[in-house]
Amino acid sequence: MSKKDGQTVITPAKTDMGIFVALDLGGTEVRAIAAKKDDQGKFVFVSSASTPSRGIRRGAIYNIEDTKNDIKHVLTDLENSIKTQYNRAIDDIYEKINVQIEQVYIALNGNSRTETNNISRRLGGDIINKELFEEFDRLNHNIKLSSNDLEILDIHPSKYLVDDSEPTNNPIGCRCEVISATYKIIVGKSTMLSNLRVCLESIGVKLAGYCIAPLAAANSILSKNEKELGVVLIDFGATTTNVAIYHKNKMHYSLSIPLGSKLITDDISQLRIVTEEAEKIKKIGNCHLDWNIEDRFIGLSTGSDISYKAVCNVIERRIDQILGYVELAIKESKLAVGPQLDQVVIVGEASKLKGLEGKIEETLGLPAHKGIIHADYQNLIPQEKNGCRFHVAIGTLLNAKENCVVSTKQNERPQKKTTIFGKLKDLGTSLFDDELPEERNQKRNY
Repeated sequence: MSKKDGQTVITPAKTDMGIFVALDLGGTEVRAIAAKKDDQGKFVFVSSASTPSRGIRRGAIYNIEDTKNDIKHVLTDLENSIKTQYNRAIDDIYEKINVQIEQVYIALNGNSRTETNNISRRLGGDIINKELFEEFDRLNHNIKLSSNDLEILDIHPSKYLVDDSEPTNNPIGCRCEVISATYKIIVGKSTMLSNLRVCLESIGVKLAGYCIAPLAAANSILSKNEKELGVVLIDFGATTTNVAIYHKNKMHYSLSIPLGSKLITDDISQLRIVTEEAEKIKKIGNCHLDWNIEDRFIGLSTGSDISYKAVCNVIERRIDQILGYVELAIKESKLAVGPQLDQVVIVGEASKLKGLEGKIEETLGLPAHKGIIHADYQNLIPQEKNGCRFHVAIGTLLNAKENCVVSTKQNERPQKKTTIFGKLKDLGTSLFDDELPEERNQKRNY
């Protein structure tokens, strides 16, 4: 309850709906997904929504106004969908609800990379305790970054060594002389989070939490076995390519490359082909062409022809550039191809390019195959069981812990009004009905 202009305003009571919401700000679409948890704690699909993205460039927010409107649009669609579902089975108009999304979890796209921080402590035979790891955490957050415009986005423990023994995941409680810890610290432009908060605050929505896009993709695509044996996930987006590298179920390197499949379309357009037609030609080209085959020509809508090999050459050059960054990421991870890295999993729009698996195997020396959303999470986007449009949103959702959606009653149930005559009648009735204790006892004796 609040006061406005001297009048008392009753604020509708809000009820948590137990619904979690995740957003993926992609280069072509802004996607949102809402889910609840069942009795076993597993996420269950509630609704999803998407809208064309106008304010994102190479994974980063470059137009705050457009991005704000895109987020507002997709969240409004999600609110309306949730409200319709809940009200459909309610006959009583006073039980119908309004729905409001108050906070969201978001996938952080944009240019990010991984830095390594090593910390060692000589304990002289003391027991490793929780306070030591709290100190390590403070040291990680205070490391000096290579540039002033960078900030720490995420920190992942990679390896703990106790007296040079085998690596362990949980050394707390061990007695040792020396402990060595290795951390993978993901850094990105400081404007990534600040621009995001400006967009959300302007529409009255809070940032509940975030997940780095490459790791969000890994959450929804990769199995535990793949992460254990060693895997490179390459998510070929429209404006960015995200890389996540795992071994022994640990994230060893993450990289967001500001190059995507839209650049391939732009490259083909440079051959004097309109963008819409260049997009179609990209899908019939090949980035791992056998150059010994005889060339052929593709007819264009303008009436002219273009060499098929010329198109394939353009596609291959751009893929070579992207895979060059992936090679660099593998080197930075310090993991060996073969003994520690077992395969490459590819997702994203450009993963459909012809010959891509062969090109990756030739360049990186690892077998590659297309990934799909893990079987445990396919129920979260039932309309696209084998698709990957929402894989980053799903991977972000899996980290959600706080309720994001509240409901309020649409209509206030009217209170029964009592007139002055009714009050007098009730008063008279109560007076005549009141009996002394001895009168009640006499009646019982009869």
